[in-house]
Amino acid sequence: MKLHERIASDLSTWNRCARAYEDAIVLGHPDVCAYEAFEEDFLDALLLYLIRDAGVCVRLFDVGCGSARLHLRYGRKTTPLPRNETNGSIAPDPIMAAGLSRIDGIDFSAEMLEIAHAKLEAAGLLPRAADRIGLRQGSAFDLEAMPGEGVPVAVAVCNTIGVMQGPEGARKLLDAVRRVVEPEGGVALISAYRKDAVASHALGNYESTMHVSGQPCWLKPAKFVSRDVVPVPLDIKRAFDPKATIRVAARNQAGETVEEYLLERDPDEVKRTISRGHIRTYWDYESHWYSTARLRRWMDEIWAGLPHRHIAGGALDRVRAGPAQLAVLDAGGRLEAFFARLGMRKGT
Repeated sequence: MKLHERIASDLSTWNRCARAYEDAIVLGHPDVCAYEAFEEDFLDALLLYLIRDAGVCVRLFDVGCGSARLHLRYGRKTTPLPRNETNGSIAPDPIMAAGLSRIDGIDFSAEMLEIAHAKLEAAGLLPRAADRIGLRQGSAFDLEAMPGEGVPVAVAVCNTIGVMQGPEGARKLLDAVRRVVEPEGGVALISAYRKDAVASHALGNYESTMHVSGQPCWLKPAKFVSRDVVPVPLDIKRAFDPKATIRVAARNQAGETVEEYLLERDPDEVKRTISRGHIRTYWDYESHWYSTARLRRWMDEIWAGLPHRHIAGGALDRVRAGPAQLAVLDAGGRLEAFFARLGMRKGT
């Protein structure tokens, strides 16, 4: 399938599953929530370092922003609210309020952006902070430098690179974030899952959320090829769960349970998925979990000539980020002291 055909297919898939994805994954699956919490803590530390220690004003740009998780977080940290309103569980941060000038984002899914706008309005951030918070629909592949107040920090988190239309799209993403941050000496951060974590994390994760993206192709029998009936998992699997079966309720479009099934992993399909790092479902959803070697190779090629660093997630947080890897482009050469603070020597 050509890239433009893959984009069209994925756009249809994401528009269809946007609301279920928000409820079951962004706000739901425990392992994903833990991973997202790690990303947020890491990004907090990075932004704080740039603003306070490196002494620069920054602009955050979320590439593949989805339902605006980061907009909500950093909007709440930096936007004063009236006394009768609260920032929820997120404490205001005066340092970030002074040094984070804008929070922008792009996503190709209109449904995701509709959810994002609704969340930001419900939080009191729109239209109150509309001069500092931006969302737009478009392709990450078309990004260019965006001059403005502050050093750009472009992020693509929670395995956005893995759903960017395969290896061709992944390479285009690395190239796009370089174009965004290089002219002004900014930072790019890509947070992704690793191929060698498919067996321990991906299998159970996708089985537990198949009502969002469809029945994984390694589960048999293939009961849920049609989208007329939704497979709703009756079991939740966490990382390292070896169980080969899962109970599923078949529900029609009215939400009524039609029947219950026991689905079982096909050993050959499981082996194929693990060896390729390529997750597929019967609803045309695809996700790639790339190997460390492959991501490093792309970084060295596409980010050649600029300081960059690959970090194993487990080196930072073995529990929450065990299956993760981070790619960091430090176009302005500002982050050596930051990495040293994390216990990482130059070149490691």
